[in-house]
Amino acid sequence: MARTVQPHGDERGYRRRPDPALRVGRIGPTGRTLAVRVRLLANLTALSAAMLMAGSVCVMGDPSASSPVAVMDVSRLGWDELCSAESLQGLVNRRGPRLLLLHGADADRRWMDIYRERAGFRYETVSTLPELFARFRNDFRGLVVYDAAVDGSRYAAITMAGIEDLLPVSEETLTGRSPAMETGGAHASLADSGWPVVHDLRGRFHSSVEAAEWALKELMPRCSRTLAHAVDGGMADGIPTGVCGPMSGFDWQVMHRGFVFNLGAQAKTMVSYGAEVGGSAAQADLYERILKALKAPAQINGYGDPEEYWCLLLSRHGHYSFHAFHNWSFHSKVPTGKRGLRQSVRPSPQTVQPETDRYYVCFMTSEGDTMKGPLPFFYDSWFDPARGSVPVNWGVNPLMARLFPAMLEYFYATATPADGFFAGPSGAGYAYPDVMPDAVPFAKHTGQYGRMADIGCIDLWGAGRPDVLERYGRSSRPLGLTTYTSPARLWFLSDGTPVVHHELGYWQTYRLESAHWARAFDDPVVRAAAVERLKQRIERIAGRVRPPFVILVYGDLHSYARHASLYREVAAALDPNRFKPARLDEAMAGLRAWASDRVMVGSESVNERLAWATLEGGRTHLPLRLTNGRRTSTRVTIRTEMGRSPQQSVTLRGHERRDVDVITVGPDPMELPSWVTVAAAGHQERIAADIVRIPGSGIAEATCVGVYGSDYLGHPIGTAAADPGALRGVAWQIGAVDGVYQCGVSGPYTDMAAGEYVAAFRLKRLGDPPADANAKAVTLDVAAGGYAATGGVRGATVITADALPPDWTWRFVRFSWQGLPDLMETRVWTHGAVAFVVDRVAIFRLPDGQEKAAAPRT
Repeated sequence: MARTVQPHGDERGYRRRPDPALRVGRIGPTGRTLAVRVRLLANLTALSAAMLMAGSVCVMGDPSASSPVAVMDVSRLGWDELCSAESLQGLVNRRGPRLLLLHGADADRRWMDIYRERAGFRYETVSTLPELFARFRNDFRGLVVYDAAVDGSRYAAITMAGIEDLLPVSEETLTGRSPAMETGGAHASLADSGWPVVHDLRGRFHSSVEAAEWALKELMPRCSRTLAHAVDGGMADGIPTGVCGPMSGFDWQVMHRGFVFNLGAQAKTMVSYGAEVGGSAAQADLYERILKALKAPAQINGYGDPEEYWCLLLSRHGHYSFHAFHNWSFHSKVPTGKRGLRQSVRPSPQTVQPETDRYYVCFMTSEGDTMKGPLPFFYDSWFDPARGSVPVNWGVNPLMARLFPAMLEYFYATATPADGFFAGPSGAGYAYPDVMPDAVPFAKHTGQYGRMADIGCIDLWGAGRPDVLERYGRSSRPLGLTTYTSPARLWFLSDGTPVVHHELGYWQTYRLESAHWARAFDDPVVRAAAVERLKQRIERIAGRVRPPFVILVYGDLHSYARHASLYREVAAALDPNRFKPARLDEAMAGLRAWASDRVMVGSESVNERLAWATLEGGRTHLPLRLTNGRRTSTRVTIRTEMGRSPQQSVTLRGHERRDVDVITVGPDPMELPSWVTVAAAGHQERIAADIVRIPGSGIAEATCVGVYGSDYLGHPIGTAAADPGALRGVAWQIGAVDGVYQCGVSGPYTDMAAGEYVAAFRLKRLGDPPADANAKAVTLDVAAGGYAATGGVRGATVITADALPPDWTWRFVRFSWQGLPDLMETRVWTHGAVAFVVDRVAIFRLPDGQEKAAAPRT
């Protein structure tokens, strides 16, 4: 049997004597006569003997591989009974994979079959809760009774169960009044079982906050400091703690002596999935202190609502989320037959021929941070007959290599060459690196488990800051990084690691009639519409970049069993001469191979089609971003094809990224460049440049920082509209919805140095103006975006209906920018009075000391 590594310390743990402040059990050795004790023990022995004779149990306490696994269906248990059963499971499975609980999902039985075949497991059924307690009576040394009316008492008891090897029970379970304690027509009372009540929490606490405060003080020092469980459900002192729970899975906490609690994380009421949660300052403060008491990066199981708020909270303390479903203690002990885990196909820059004429398209499943993929076999998509016919990238948590190696080994063994695996957000756990106090410990944690799992590609959420991505990449050493920050971009870290940004939404049912995959894609008409829409969006990204480039396509994993079939349909709709569906590791290896011997060109991103803007009447500097993919210093020659264009040369250090002013356009009319040629390291690239003059700014001098077409930005509402006058022939149309104020265009969430800036927006009205010419039509603003943003609007202007003409016009917003951690977000808001179209946004930086009044301001 292979060695199983425990992630949260020695199984024996550290024990102190029971807290003298706790009352000795009302039913225990101090309150019973010796005669009664003897009678209770005799009754229990008789019950165990009867069960043995019936053939329903194995010899207790024997963790050998030849012993059958006990299996019990717990799908009909009440919450308190389930808490007891899962807590016992955690104690029992410390000594091996001895107890499996069935929660009503088909996946549980599938895993039974797999382990029967691959590990030789045998199973025996346990029918009732009393049988379960009797079978494993030697795995706990007594009871801790809690007050079910005080929610926090329950979770203090579960925490105590792990650190003192106790069985937590409610009063109903203790006295046998619980329906689950019925056996043979009679109710089995634990009060008559002979187990001592080591701790009795009934009447000890008047509120959940009081219970959690006590647990933080008295129990946290004895718990693992790297593991906790947020229940996220039910009521704590009248406050709804969450919507998605309550989340069980307490066997994992008990097994590893984790800290269990259920509190509202929000000081003020918030809305999650349409329901209110939180609203208690006392609970939110206590929640923070619990997170502060843990050692970062700590694993937080369970869940929290709203998800983004909760993940920000964990991340600010340096922790990460890892959750979903049950039986972790069992799966963690299943033996694996291999010393190391290896994917069957392992692309590398040395073995992959890069695609220089086609775009990589990588289909990625969601939920890689959780066990929601592997435990239910990716919602049965692993059994899709189409799997293997198209490359699919399956998101998993690389922690599986250490915690659940037999499960990960199964997926690697049954994978086809088209099945690749990547680390789900944001590596070995769900977190937002941008807001972590220091992302390096978490990145090292991810790198360690990524290498154990043979996973080289990491998908990040909440990681848009280049400085954070640099530190994360340097510490985790991946093959490549993807980051869920729009729009689609490609760039390279200082060590040559490619970074690819998502653009296509996490939920590909966006703008379809159904919100769920199963309903949407079971309908052939809706599925065809989704495939066509996705094809158009992929084509739109390809229209503004040059290959090689990676286009990422997320798929919502939930409740849809035919992801491979859907991806195959999308792949079939794409032109094979222009697009190549690929494994993510193949694409990243191809990018590394391509970049390793060249200097790359772009403006905001490598391989972008160049877009510039100049300000009439002033001097405008037009920069070009160069990235040296080589390890050595490289000389670069740049030439623009225009009448007065001088040739210039620069030398880049190894892996250096630098913005170089290609040309300065003066106030006098002059020819503008339409092509730029860059030559370096034996390669020459001729790149088309789209350039536009902007009148009416009144600015004497500026540098064009970036030009962002509407197809490059985000679109909460509206539709794409073909327009030959727009950048790349695509604009964004926003209809009139009377009286509704909402954002129509936003982005691009880019980092900029501190300074004074001007944003120029190009837009026009559609149709006739409203009767009220002074009605507000559009608000343009620039805001501090990103997960770590300081927040707030940095500049804004309001356009009335009579000031928005039917022809293209430019409007300006002046703003001051403070730099990181803020990421620049431009926004176009509609007041619902008129329909209009947005073309592009251009950003200019003003030189230091330029008179502020020279720039237009509202």
